[in-house]
Amino acid sequence: MKAAHFLIAALCVVIIGSCGNSTPDAVAHLGDAVLTMEELRERIPNNISAEDSTALAQEIIQSWLKDALVLQEAEKISEEEKLAVERRIEDYRKSLLIYSYEQDWIKKNMDTVVTDEQIQTYYEANKSSMKVNEHFIQLKFCSLPEKSKDVKNMSTAFASDDIATWEAFCVQVGAKHYYNYSTYVNWEQFAQLIPLAIADRSQFITQATSTQQINFNGEIIWVKIGSYLLPGDSSPLEMVRSNIASILLNIRKQELLQKMRNGLYDQAKSEGKLEQ
Repeated sequence: MKAAHFLIAALCVVIIGSCGNSTPDAVAHLGDAVLTMEELRERIPNNISAEDSTALAQEIIQSWLKDALVLQEAEKISEEEKLAVERRIEDYRKSLLIYSYEQDWIKKNMDTVVTDEQIQTYYEANKSSMKVNEHFIQLKFCSLPEKSKDVKNMSTAFASDDIATWEAFCVQVGAKHYYNYSTYVNWEQFAQLIPLAIADRSQFITQATSTQQINFNGEIIWVKIGSYLLPGDSSPLEMVRSNIASILLNIRKQELLQKMRNGLYDQAKSEGKLEQ
């Protein structure tokens, strides 16, 4: 049934080309270029209606014919231009083959394990160049409506080091809250949690290492920053660990590829295969 729909679609399209060159299963052709029924069928999804498949078939055939016309015109370029195109195609073919071979060789020969010791060593050697370019903070905060009867108790709970009890109290009274002294958030993430208009970010951050209680938009916000990074500070190891691992793997990859290339060169040279 679906093939019949394709045939109907094909009959709706003006077939361009000479009458004597058509292929039996062709739905469109232009000169020596042919779009077959099988190629058309492969481009039509199986889960669409007959009406939609007919419309889509017409669009595909028309698009194919337009591409064929453009290619026909493009073939009229000079022999010198065609030669330049062929050279680019050959260069691309060689590059693709080399890339494919190198990736397969790396996959079979490279050790992809990066140890904590290797990461630590690289970090210590390059720490001075690993700077943050924005503000990062480890944050604790919560907020309640100013008129809440739980404001006083929240002040006491927030000041406590008993995080579990404080978080349970926040849940109990429905307070917005956040706590993570092991992971840094950047300023944009902080602003999503606490939409304060702060002119001097660095000053606010350094002051907020002690508890700050802020009245804002009918709410009371409690904020405390456990640790922070200012622009220009060195990145802590945990923040750059995955980046360092990627750098080390890339260095290892480049060294192995260079070793492989040199090995092939030395072998060919020793076997007298090189001519210079």
